Formats: sequence, C-alpha cells, structure tokens
Amino acid sequence: MMRRTISILALLMVMRGGAAQAQEVASQRLPIRKDHPRILFNKDQLPAIRAKCEGPLAKDYAQMKSQADERVDEILAEGFVEESLAERDGTSAGKAWEGLEAIGLLWHLTGDKRYAQAGRRLHELLMKMSEETLAAVAALDRSQTLRGKQMLDQTGPLHLAYDLFYDSLSEEVRQRSLHRNVEIMECKRKMDWAWQGWQQGRLFHGPSRAAPYIMAFY
Repeated sequence: MMRRTISILALLMVMRGGAAQAQEVASQRLPIRKDHPRILFNKDQLPAIRAKCEGPLAKDYAQMKSQADERVDEILAEGFVEESLAERDGTSAGKAWEGLEAIGLLWHLTGDKRYAQAGRRLHELLMKMSEETLAAVAALDRSQTLRGKQMLDQTGPLHLAYDLFYDSLSEEVRQRSLHRNVEIMECKRKMDWAWQGWQQGRLFHGPSRAAPYIMAFY
C-alpha cells in the first residue's frame, strides 16, 4: 500500500499555494473557472509544476511517481473495488482512496492513460462508498446522529476524484456523481444542524466547509 510521503506533501503545497491565490482573486473579481481541475491546481499551473518536478523537486517527484505506480497496479487489479468495500472500516478511513491526489497530478502531467484508468476506478469506489453510506445513514434513528456524522466523514473525497478526472469520465457518470455529492452535502447539513445547533449548522455554507464540494461540481 502506498505511503503518504513528504514528496506528495511538497508537491501539493506548491499546487495549493497557487490554486488558493487564484481562487481568492477569482472570488473577488472573476467567476469560477469552467474547466477542470480547479481545486488543487489548474491546467495553467501545469508548466510551472513540471518545471519544479524536473528541477528542485526532481528527487521527490521520482519517489512519488514510483509509489503512485505501485498504487496504480493495486487499483487496476481485478476485484479492487469489491475488496476495498469489503475491508472498509472506521480504523482505515482514507486507506481505500490512498494515492488519489498523486495519481491525479500524474495524469495531468504525463497524460498516461493508466493514471486516468486508476482515477476512474477510485471514482467508482468513492461513488459506491457514498451510496452505501447514504443508505446506512438513512436507516439510523435520531438518537444515532453522532454515528451518522462519523459515517459521513468517511465517505471519501468524491468531489476531488470528480475534479481531477473530469475529462476521463462519461457525461452519465458525471451526472450521477454530481447528484450523489449533492445528497452527501444535504445529509451532512442535516446532521450538522441536528448535532451542533442552528448557528453551527450555518457554517456548513461557509468556505471552510462547502467550498471544495461546490467548486468541484459547479
């Protein structure tokens, strides 16, 4: 299983810094970009990211790519989605979609279709995790609100998989992903309202909570 390393963090810091600045400006002066990706980075930033990967971050990039390639082999193995769903539990939250960010970055940097294939597989997994979670939360009664919140927190970053691999998803899959994400957001909003009270529930609509979801699917 791929480890999260300082190389990934370094690259994501580079991307987040540029994207965050662009989004801050956009929120004041420009509409949300219509192209994808647009959460961790955008296509305009790829030349600068490539230059860093070939220059000061070359060693870190090589390490990240090696680990991501191993992860891709795991993801593309037969039965990956089914096995990941069967093994899913609260102690391994995040394990199922591990490598998503690195694989997404490599897809946009290299154009290697194996990364897109792995990304679609992770998106499929996150969709099914979301569907299972929504069904399980719907079966809970009001006394189990905390349990519902914990389950929703483990649905995974469907919005990020959608954004990173948007161009490789069919229109039908995009629409299903959008509707599933809206259901997750609405379910979280209700749980926040019930658990934390109306004042805290309103924070769901603030940038710190909902912005990545909204930006991915807007």
